[in-house]
Amino acid sequence: MVSFEFVEGENRKSIDIGDTKFSVGRDIRAGYRTDDLRVSREHAHIFTRGGVVHVEDLGSTNGTTINGASVEPWKAHPLAPGDVVGFGEAIEARLESDG
Repeated sequence: MVSFEFVEGENRKSIDIGDTKFSVGRDIRAGYRTDDLRVSREHAHIFTRGGVVHVEDLGSTNGTTINGASVEPWKAHPLAPGDVVGFGEAIEARLESDG
């Protein structure tokens, strides 16, 4: 099972996302939802392809990072256990397990 530890300010939450597409953003349908305006309504997707976990920025205003490096939007970027994904400088999510 794919699991992430999300950190937003002082709040920490571990989430098992399974093998489905998981969204991060301000939209009410997001798997991880925030009200922080630094995060776009539909900021990014996390998903598994070919047994590898990926993140894809959905053209967000404030961008997405992997281990502090900005990622190109609209492109799938592979993740490894321990990688930290940043969403709009408001949320960080560490990949704890990739199955």
